[in-house]
Amino acid sequence: MSESSLIGLHNLYGGESDTSSDPEPETGDVLDESILDSVQEQFVQAVVEEILYRDRVLHGHYPFVVKPRGVLLAHPKNEEQLTTGEWVYLFCLLCSAIREDGLQAESAALTKRIPALFQMCSCLAAAGYLSGSVSSFGFPRAEGNAFLPALRLAYKNFGEGTVRSDSDVPPGSPSQLKDGGIDVIAWKDFPDRLPGKLYLLGQCASGKNWRGKTVKTYVAPLHGNWFVGHPPSDPINAMFIPFTFHHELQDREDVDFLSLLRTTFHSETFTFGVIHDRLRIAYFAEIGSGLPQCQEVDMQENISLIQNWVREVLNAVRES
Repeated sequence: MSESSLIGLHNLYGGESDTSSDPEPETGDVLDESILDSVQEQFVQAVVEEILYRDRVLHGHYPFVVKPRGVLLAHPKNEEQLTTGEWVYLFCLLCSAIREDGLQAESAALTKRIPALFQMCSCLAAAGYLSGSVSSFGFPRAEGNAFLPALRLAYKNFGEGTVRSDSDVPPGSPSQLKDGGIDVIAWKDFPDRLPGKLYLLGQCASGKNWRGKTVKTYVAPLHGNWFVGHPPSDPINAMFIPFTFHHELQDREDVDFLSLLRTTFHSETFTFGVIHDRLRIAYFAEIGSGLPQCQEVDMQENISLIQNWVREVLNAVRES
């Protein structure tokens, strides 16, 4: 890739601008140029560190190229070079920008497709995380089937638990359930496929209000109300979000970034279970896409739908 295809990070704050006359926004006072330079340097340094962090934790599946000099960011790779993990990263990046009003989707149809497509991304990631199998259970389901038939099918494939029949639903039970708060069911079998498995129940939250949700609220009602014999394996609770988990963290002078991130993950895991953010989803979606069970036609079609959505959004941005 040529140097002419690179973007200098100084362009993030306007390139060669005359900073000596920029007023301070709260007081209106003109700031000393050296102070502004220091602020800009801190900003650029933070951006560089963030880019390098993302590149490092994605282990080769960051869809941009970071140059050793650390102040240049490459344009996205050609499409044929992008891995599934990189496509998923781009989807989550654009989804986050739309949800946070940083990017205006030209078509309401593009926004409407986000939840279903994000669930596809999450299923790939869940399969990759467990190196196992996955069932996309969130509503609306591709098969269009109702709650109990869909639940029976998912747990027949899982191989644990006995779901109630339609005629065995106790009076007073919810009558209009869509997914019971569960979007992703994933598991890892032993070769004998007998009970005793890694078992994951996940919720997908593509909106900014994801902290108002937790799959832990729904696990006990799911097993208690809809099974005559619930699975003997204890589930791993999981939350899937398209945002980077650390994007809301406030810098602190007394704590370094990684220590703060570790402490926050530790705290929030008690509430949400295993949190799969954009970086984790992209990494494990790449692994999931290579599993035999994810090579089936319907899963490959899902990957194509994700790719097409990313292309549509990028084309809309270019044309706006």
